[in-house]
Amino acid sequence: AADLTDLLGQTNVTSVGAENVTEITGTISQIQAIVSESNITTASDYKAIVNSGTATVDQVNLVKADTTGQITAEIVNTEVIAELKTLNTVEATDAITMTVGDASVTAADLTTLETKTSVAVTATAVGTITGTATEIVAVVDEANIVTDGDYIATVTSGTGTVDQINKIKADTSGVITAEIVNTETVSELLTLGTAA
Repeated sequence: AADLTDLLGQTNVTSVGAENVTEITGTISQIQAIVSESNITTASDYKAIVNSGTATVDQVNLVKADTTGQITAEIVNTEVIAELKTLNTVEATDAITMTVGDASVTAADLTTLETKTSVAVTATAVGTITGTATEIVAVVDEANIVTDGDYIATVTSGTGTVDQINKIKADTSGVITAEIVNTETVSELLTLGTAA
């Protein structure tokens, strides 16, 4: 990215045609400068690789609006989950490293983040995960969501089956709060792995 802006700064150079460039690397600020520079013409599908430092969600979204190619970047760890959810990147093409620092999040928000990157979402700082039993199990089942081993799981809507609660229990040593669906038999209830 710096090379392209340097070219534009040369005497008598008024525009730079970079349509044949397939990959642009640099800090997010350097790549952002290319996007914002109307006198540098790029391909519509170049790869953008942030190889130094981190980026904000807004910066990554600006680059995403400029290319359909893969974006590789690490999001600054001060972004909250509400902001991370506004990423316009997609799992199929983009490798966005992100760390969720919120103390409590919904399971649905975590699975939403997973759809925005091809690499693992780090949620080891999250102390409480809430949602339906199905939503929390979806987090447990998703290999690309990395949680802590003792998060609190709270089913805030609906009921859960014994199998669902046992699956969550196998994923965390933290407190699980849930109501079991009333169609479970006594023999099934006795297989609960939770403790008093």
